[in-house]
Amino acid sequence: MLPNRQAQNRLLIYWKSRHVFYESSLQSGPISHQLAKNAHANRLLQSPILTCTIDHLMPATESLRGGHQIVPSLRLMTSDLILDEPDDFDQQDLYALSRLVYWSGMLGSRVLLSSATLPPAIIHGLFDAYYEGRKIFQKNRGAIQGKNAISCAWFDEFNCIAGDFADTDGFTNAHTQFVDKRLIKLGQMNTIVRRAEIKPLVENIAAPDLDNLPVGDQNNTPEGLLFQSVAWQLQQYSVELHYQHNTYDELSGKHVSFGLVRMANIYPLVNVTKTFLALQGPTDTVFHCCCYHSNHLLTVRSAIEQRLDRCLNRKGDKNAVFSLPEIQQSLARTSAKHHIFIVFATPVAEVGRDHDYDWGIVEPSSMRSIIQLAGRIQRHRMQSCASPNLFLLSSNIKHLQSKNNSPCFCTPGFENETFKLNSHDLFNLLESEQYKTINAAPRIRENIHLRPADNLVDLEHAHLKAIMLEAENGRVASINLWWQTQANLSAELQQAYPFRQSRPTMCYAMLLDEDDEPYFCGEGTNGKWGKPQNALLNKINIDRQNAGKLLWGEYDYLVLLEQSADNLGYTIEDCAKRFSYVELPRDEAEQGWNYHDALGFWRNK
Repeated sequence: MLPNRQAQNRLLIYWKSRHVFYESSLQSGPISHQLAKNAHANRLLQSPILTCTIDHLMPATESLRGGHQIVPSLRLMTSDLILDEPDDFDQQDLYALSRLVYWSGMLGSRVLLSSATLPPAIIHGLFDAYYEGRKIFQKNRGAIQGKNAISCAWFDEFNCIAGDFADTDGFTNAHTQFVDKRLIKLGQMNTIVRRAEIKPLVENIAAPDLDNLPVGDQNNTPEGLLFQSVAWQLQQYSVELHYQHNTYDELSGKHVSFGLVRMANIYPLVNVTKTFLALQGPTDTVFHCCCYHSNHLLTVRSAIEQRLDRCLNRKGDKNAVFSLPEIQQSLARTSAKHHIFIVFATPVAEVGRDHDYDWGIVEPSSMRSIIQLAGRIQRHRMQSCASPNLFLLSSNIKHLQSKNNSPCFCTPGFENETFKLNSHDLFNLLESEQYKTINAAPRIRENIHLRPADNLVDLEHAHLKAIMLEAENGRVASINLWWQTQANLSAELQQAYPFRQSRPTMCYAMLLDEDDEPYFCGEGTNGKWGKPQNALLNKINIDRQNAGKLLWGEYDYLVLLEQSADNLGYTIEDCAKRFSYVELPRDEAEQGWNYHDALGFWRNK
């Protein structure tokens, strides 16, 4: 480590004055000639520093035929591997992740895991995988039998430690000591940035506002009544949080807050948002609403993410956001004194976005998602918080719809028929110290005695231990099957536990006809789009007469398309073909989809 700030500055100046020359990592020969025919493979192998999603490297162990494993394996042989947020993978993806880490050790790569919320089971399981692979690498390099110690190090904002470990026990003890010291340091911090409170979520609620919904938004089916009840409760909780955590904008003389409502799945998210927009809000209050999920046209989703990146950047001057023209224009649209900018989002808002919100509301799926979303509350400002700025709903929509005790903290989540909870009420599933002040502690340290049927945190640790450390006596398959059996001679494990197994999707696009009118179409042949399939699409209208509920930003597809074309120098038609597509579940094509520019696509029931 550099001794002081001056030394760091000198090194920075030194490197800025140097030039890096890099022409190619391969000399002319059969490999380079073959790579010249494949630009993707050439970039993957020859880039001096490669930043990519893990999907580009997974064929090293997951490819079943066609030689797709060759290039990623060559890359791993010549590079170190940095995995960002590996604990965010679904538990079923941990099998493939462990195979990749094993393979990296066998090929001689070093592996770095970057995350503040890594559970002990994942850390220890990946160490075992790497250790078993590294033993083969060292044996082939002539290492003395039994001398297989792995150099390991831990880093955080407080300290760093390092050591060589030849067995899991030594590594586990060192990791436990590091976590204990980290938690002591976190506990000594006087500033509490995030406080949480559990709020009840009930299925049916009697409220005058629900009786006054516009005719087009009334839905008296059990599902429709549930969504109306949830939307009304979210409105009450949003107002409560806004009054506690708003900022006074001196430019406009108005009180403003930015909030995030996280919901587990797209279909209920869109329906609740649609109902929320139709509800009458409190007097002198305006909601500016954004619906953010993966089922938007790429053009629209890009515009949403750029807007959120601009408006939710609170680094430096925390009030600079109020100087943005788009915020001032939104505040000037009405004379109301309270303005609530609210993002309704699926788990896409939990990771990968450097956003700072004033408050949040969570429909629970797992403790992991709660901690990740809490990290978006005051992410940049880190101000002391006296009252709760994160509300945890006591249950989720899936539980309210099921009307029984079937698993509901799943897809996403850790509950299933093997690991099943006795209750689905957070009042019964979380201890006060696990959520009152939100930090990574419940995630990075497990209880000595786990109660996976009665505690949401223990459920996650128990499920992960079963997969990563074979802790449940065969209740589920564990990752060590890859190196403790001859399974690596076949593709059985890859087929039984594939990476990112999901519902098959199809690619659709919104293109323009000769009259510049949009039409919906699917994939065609030879890389071209097919014929119009407008019958699959049910375009939804939203009552925009509600003065207390406004859309946050521009969503008109044609306007955004024109802006993209102007910025990139394309024609509107070319821009539509390149960027106006979306991937939708193949099995939903029969009933089609509802669509609105601001709400995206959701299945039509």
